[in-house]
Amino acid sequence: SQVAAGAALARAGEADDAAEHLRLAISEVKPGGLTRLVESGLEPDLFDAAAEALTSDASLDEIDAKLVAVEENVSFLRANASGKASDLIALLIKRCQKAYEAGVSLNNRVEDPIAYQDAYGYAFVAQDLAAGLASEDASGLQLELKLLVLMWPANGPVSGDVPAPPMTFLSQISRVETELSAVQ
Repeated sequence: SQVAAGAALARAGEADDAAEHLRLAISEVKPGGLTRLVESGLEPDLFDAAAEALTSDASLDEIDAKLVAVEENVSFLRANASGKASDLIALLIKRCQKAYEAGVSLNNRVEDPIAYQDAYGYAFVAQDLAAGLASEDASGLQLELKLLVLMWPANGPVSGDVPAPPMTFLSQISRVETELSAVQ
């Protein structure tokens, strides 16, 4: 999710926030987890290089190439991960809700931009995973996840965005969970 949020922010021109998310993607891995991820194919240096490019005088082409390399590395890891996609989607949705609640106040203000941006990343990755589900029952889930992601601007969780009201967001999360239960 950090990578999805970081890539969206980078492509929206918010380089500093994007770099922060790429750094968090590695630094927030639990102790011992990084070693296992590296053994599975994670390349932390790609994340560092992309974050560095975002905060330096790198060209847009160089930044994009480094972001694509990070996204491809994450896609490789995801393709080789075990477990059911629906279980991972359920986890992502729970984290999305928690991040949104931490990031957006009840009076509809972004109080913690990183948490708000994380929520987008979780929703985006869940939508991406659901797109790969072949079950006939998955179409409702795919639609509800698309609607969840559309609660952010088309270019991602950018600064100055007016977030969806928390109750509207929670209602959409509930619809996603209902559709997810039909897939599991």
